[in-house]
Amino acid sequence: FDYFAGVSRESVGAGAICMHLLEIPPGGRAKAHRHNAHETAIYILSGESEMYWGERLENHNVVSAGAFVYIPAGVPHLPLNRS
Repeated sequence: FDYFAGVSRESVGAGAICMHLLEIPPGGRAKAHRHNAHETAIYILSGESEMYWGERLENHNVVSAGAFVYIPAGVPHLPLNRS
């Protein structure tokens, strides 16, 4: 994915949070991953996205424009756009 690096250790020296602007195109998905060194905050600008999270990706949420998502450090997650 192409993304705009916003707030991160690399951009501003943040120690525990990461916030970037990322577009997940229709049908796109990330690989399951985790960020051990920082928390992640997501705000959905438009459309609808899905997120799986947990040690076995056993949890599922559908989030729409205007929603915030919080992912603690070390939690495996997988975002996708089924639209």
